[in-house]
Amino acid sequence: MRIALTYWRRIFTSRLHLAFLLVVPVGLTVVIMVATGGGGTIAVAWVDQDDTAFTRSLQEHLAPRARLVTMAEEDVWPQLIQQKVQFGVIIPEGFTEQVLYGDPPQIWTRRIQDTNVSRPFAMALDSAVNSAVLIGQRAFGEQDLFAAGWNVYLQGRFTVERSAAEGMDIGGSMTSMGFLIMSMLFLSSFATMYLIYDKQNRIVMRILLTPISLRRFMIEAILSFLAVSLIQIVAVLSILHYGFGFNFGPRPGLLVLILFLFSLVSVSLGVSISNVVPNVRSASPIASLLITPMCMLGGCFWPRQVMPQFLQDISQFVPTTWAMDGAIKVISGAELANLRLEMAMLLLFTVVFLLLGSWKKPDLIR
Repeated sequence: MRIALTYWRRIFTSRLHLAFLLVVPVGLTVVIMVATGGGGTIAVAWVDQDDTAFTRSLQEHLAPRARLVTMAEEDVWPQLIQQKVQFGVIIPEGFTEQVLYGDPPQIWTRRIQDTNVSRPFAMALDSAVNSAVLIGQRAFGEQDLFAAGWNVYLQGRFTVERSAAEGMDIGGSMTSMGFLIMSMLFLSSFATMYLIYDKQNRIVMRILLTPISLRRFMIEAILSFLAVSLIQIVAVLSILHYGFGFNFGPRPGLLVLILFLFSLVSVSLGVSISNVVPNVRSASPIASLLITPMCMLGGCFWPRQVMPQFLQDISQFVPTTWAMDGAIKVISGAELANLRLEMAMLLLFTVVFLLLGSWKKPDLIR
């Protein structure tokens, strides 16, 4: 593991690299949250035109996630425009009957803009309604059977309730994910520059004159960058959680898994760039030209929903989208089974970048 240790020393002895790995994601997150007043608790306009035991239970279930303000439907838009509420929910008459028979119910939501503050509540609402519909499909009109199933859901057997962090709403945690993912992409640029420098100065060729094979060199180099990325993930999440009270949901281990899969993408992207870029001078601007649009399209700086539809469609082809979606799901309480698509897409990006970045000995001679 001599090669891996060499790369570790080169990264951890650089103050610039440590700043991008740790200071940037933590510092930017704290600054943004302070500038926005910490996000606060979302206020939701709640209009219940059905007014049944189930809709009242649904309201009670969602109450810990927001400040629900009961009002008439005609008051929702004025309250949104005056920014007295950030989200509106209108439950029409007949909603409970549709759910009871397992039919997708009509439920109307209102918002001026989609933000990191409103998204967790919207996801919690969708999750609760979808679970109720699944229960209704099994009960098919049997009120007692549906009530029993709904009570089991509320007790947490079908889902784990996410805990609210004291003094910090969950929107701040999502903001931190965007900056962390951005800094992980900067690690790919570090990997790119190190590999190109070693190739350009024929250090790799000299290493290959020893019993070390090209395959072993690449494996150790990739493992070294992955280890640095894992240290970065754990360190940043720990600092934000224990130092600033950020809440990362009931399953932080799953969040680490999603971010580690994205680190595979980041490192493989760096290896891929190093295979096509001729020198160190060209590596930095090319990496920046790739990283910045990927962060913008993937929702690292703002919710993807605020972008035009054609940009949302394009964003499906960048790995940051799937990393952010997976992180948001985990923070909102998702289980491993709900993350299969995001994990599969991140692994697919990793394979593609590694295939594009495969080194061969003739490439080192040029």
